[in-house]
Amino acid sequence: MPGKVEADEFRELIDHALAELDSDERRGALLRATGLQVRLEVTDLDLVLRLSASQERAHHVSWAFAGDEANDIASGLTLSMNSATANEYLQGEASLPVAIARGQVRCSGDLKTALIYLPALRLLVDPYRSWMTRLYPHLAVA
Repeated sequence: MPGKVEADEFRELIDHALAELDSDERRGALLRATGLQVRLEVTDLDLVLRLSASQERAHHVSWAFAGDEANDIASGLTLSMNSATANEYLQGEASLPVAIARGQVRCSGDLKTALIYLPALRLLVDPYRSWMTRLYPHLAVA
């Protein structure tokens, strides 16, 4: 099935994409400026990613997966979806607001926070898609 992601694949792609954003002075700084605090739950993989603006000067973003050290990152916005929806979104092929309206994504947190964080999360699309193409081209949805 196109877009079906395994937990280890998803985790590796997210790690690479976030490391790229963290080292990017422009995009990383934009993410940091939002004060980002997001919890992404990938329900069918039993995977939880916590992403936040870094408090360290040398970094723009911090992230941890459930079970990792430093997993105490607070969450201002929680997004829950299956891996196929997450993969489509992170490739730029799905709209998060449309997926929320269709019930494919559950969103909880402050509306004001969501209005800031959701556009900022689109910064993940290019690095995710780039790494997906290099490492796991079978995950392409378009």
